[in-house]
Amino acid sequence: EHRLLLCQESSMFIHFRNRNGLFLLFGFALFLSFIFYFYNLSSNSSGLIFFLNDNCETSSHRSGTFQSTIKRESLLKNYGIQDLLKSKRKSTDPPCDIPMMGVVTMKNGYLGLREITNIMDLIVVSVADPEEFKFDVTDLEPLVYPVEFLSLEKQKTLYPKLSNLLPSNHFARKNIGYLHALRKGACQVYDFDQDIYLTINTQKLFTDVLKKKPANAGSFFLTSKDKFVNPLLFYGPPDYIWPRGFPLELVQKKEFPILQKSNFGEIDVIQIVQSSYPDVDSNWRVAYSHLLPMGWHVTDSIIPELIKIDPNRWSPFNAQSTVLSGRIARFAMLPHTVPERVSDIWRSYIMQYLMKLFSVPGVLSYSGLYVENSINRNSIMSDKKEEIQLDEQIMSLVDHLDQRLNLIVRTIK
Repeated sequence: EHRLLLCQESSMFIHFRNRNGLFLLFGFALFLSFIFYFYNLSSNSSGLIFFLNDNCETSSHRSGTFQSTIKRESLLKNYGIQDLLKSKRKSTDPPCDIPMMGVVTMKNGYLGLREITNIMDLIVVSVADPEEFKFDVTDLEPLVYPVEFLSLEKQKTLYPKLSNLLPSNHFARKNIGYLHALRKGACQVYDFDQDIYLTINTQKLFTDVLKKKPANAGSFFLTSKDKFVNPLLFYGPPDYIWPRGFPLELVQKKEFPILQKSNFGEIDVIQIVQSSYPDVDSNWRVAYSHLLPMGWHVTDSIIPELIKIDPNRWSPFNAQSTVLSGRIARFAMLPHTVPERVSDIWRSYIMQYLMKLFSVPGVLSYSGLYVENSINRNSIMSDKKEEIQLDEQIMSLVDHLDQRLNLIVRTIK
């Protein structure tokens, strides 16, 4: 897990930071140090290490576009892609004996954490950030289910190299929580923010997830004429809306998603839509913030459905209220070299890239209006500054991932 996490970090570092020559030189030097680290860590690479070789070694980022220099003949030989594609669902799941664990970072209070631990049969890993935050279990009493609090000191003790790599005051410290949950034996991970509040519907959804019902759920999927799908429009907003991480180039088209019936793929990610204050970008807030709290117009029969996203399309998902299967949770790395408003979006597209490579392809699904959350109190201008890379590079990133997928598929054939 350490090698995988650090690998993804080094690839993010090179791909998505293009400040100046000195910064890139430093990034390259850091990348070489990671290579040395991976080499000395162990020799057991199998299919996971392909992400290091396949991303960090063969791609470059220039002028807002992603250029691939992959050598066809080395894909299968060196990168373990065959192992990933041939692996079956059971063999790709890590050993687990805890049905689900939650992962959250704590910054300034407990908010919905008490409710989550009391309503759900859910063990929560709470990752401290920043350093001055002190956890007091008495503040959460009465607790029905345990919360394991990872202070910065404990993070450094358990995962010293990863802890030193990750900055404080960045929710990428959640990466330690994902790793810790999987090592504890979590079969699935609920990735959530501290201001998320569960509803009765959430409890039912989680019960179904733990009973493995959603594995065959999702008899409908959303697709579109473009390569991106905007799922929020499906839930009947009062006006036009798009999720954070949806390309601005497509916003003006206002294309409504197409609902079709299907039963393909296994659900690896469930994005639970926040009801009152959905996860939108600063551009939407400028034009439509008067609509908050959101009033949706959707029939009760639609809300319980897990709506799949066409695996040939792309759609963003966040780290605010998302259920991850065991096999995809191993790739849940949040890049720390980009702003928080960018980090989970980049991760979402890279995770979809990996899900498309599974022998039984993984599928992203949306679940409607199952959680509540507090209003985004960040200023629009501060969020806008953080989201510049989203505005400028989403299309380039996904084009790059599409090119890599097409190259891999052609090479396998």
